[in-house]
Amino acid sequence: MKNLLIVFLFFSTSLFAHYYDVIDIKPNDTLNVRVAPSSSSTKVGELFYDTKEIELIKCKKTTASSSWCKIKFEDENSVLEGWVSKRYITPSAIVNLDIINKKLTTFKIKRMKNIYDKKRFPVEGEIAVAFTFNDKLGTNYIIYTEKEVENNIDSQTKDISIYHFKKSKNKITLLRRVHDFIECSTNDAFGLFILKNSLSITDLNKDGIAEVTFLYSYNCFCDGGPMNLKLMMLTNGKKYVIRGLVLTTGLETTPDALKMILSLDIDKELKEAPKPFVEFMKKRWKAYKVWDLK
Repeated sequence: MKNLLIVFLFFSTSLFAHYYDVIDIKPNDTLNVRVAPSSSSTKVGELFYDTKEIELIKCKKTTASSSWCKIKFEDENSVLEGWVSKRYITPSAIVNLDIINKKLTTFKIKRMKNIYDKKRFPVEGEIAVAFTFNDKLGTNYIIYTEKEVENNIDSQTKDISIYHFKKSKNKITLLRRVHDFIECSTNDAFGLFILKNSLSITDLNKDGIAEVTFLYSYNCFCDGGPMNLKLMMLTNGKKYVIRGLVLTTGLETTPDALKMILSLDIDKELKEAPKPFVEFMKKRWKAYKVWDLK
């Protein structure tokens, strides 16, 4: 009997690494990289004042007012790894373009400043992605955050949030926040992240107002079983959703198996949305459901 094989790529924790830029270093100075998280530790290298896209490995609070981060920086000739003061690095404005579908995105994305300004952008969790673009209604800010909490010896929780802020007439307002979380066994890996190449910024109905569309997984990864996926579209404070499953193991092509794959949960708002929105989201969903019939 024929088997149904779903080909799906995922990562055990987050889809992408976190990248940071050097800040608050004078042009004639450098940021020291050290063996251990201490200013008295041996210096192993240095970063120029304008260094960007530094990979963040982990951070450690050393005192009540000081934290250090272990980083890795690669250029054409060498690899530098060590600890730097967290005071002098900030998240890169666009962390990894792998999540953004550049072919579908019709708006110009720019680097976002003042990411840590909690009065302007009151977000929760660690900022992983932040960028801005303009449309007919003003300046848009998209911020994606993650937060992991170990509940006890048996379970852990991960939260993600996608914030859509808009600036008009010098006033910044939160149009929409998408928040999701999952609790997993400490033996499982989190599968809560935005999928590669799934985020696009479009103007499907040609009204000058952008639609931000992205697909994310929310699962506890263990052996086999289906994956839960959600496809979201945000536009001017509205949210449209498709939910469904992707099978990750080879299964016989029984009617029940095919029904599980092909059935979608399309929310009421999307069913009543403009036709270009519905067609685009269905097409994007199919792009992430790839299988071979043998």
